[in-house]
Amino acid sequence: MFAQDTKVVLNLIADNTDIKDVTLTIIEYREISESRWTLHAKIPAFTPTIVIKGLREGKQYQFRVILASKYGEGRPADSKFYEIMSPLWELSISIWCYPPILAYAWTPTSKANMNYSNINGILNKKTTKVPLRPKE
Repeated sequence: MFAQDTKVVLNLIADNTDIKDVTLTIIEYREISESRWTLHAKIPAFTPTIVIKGLREGKQYQFRVILASKYGEGRPADSKFYEIMSPLWELSISIWCYPPILAYAWTPTSKANMNYSNINGILNKKTTKVPLRPKE
């Protein structure tokens, strides 16, 4: 059997995401011995089922999905490691995806600083203090 005979099916679940806001789905994977992720595909919309072929039999892989909107990428959703057992055995994995960044918000905190927030659905709100530029 050849590596291209192996098949992994990723079933993407985006419970807290309005699918029309997703402009890009990024699929990556890595072998257990690797620290770097390998890009499998960038798909210009939300796709609930992804098929990955060509992984090596007997190796363990981790998969991750990143959903993006016009505002930016959401947090990566990683799977656990799965071993590719046999080309005759189809592996089906469900991954719960984090929503993409849905908006930006600026809130003044003082005359010199503002809070800059990217709002990532219901699950994640990341805030960073940003100094205002001095008047020239």
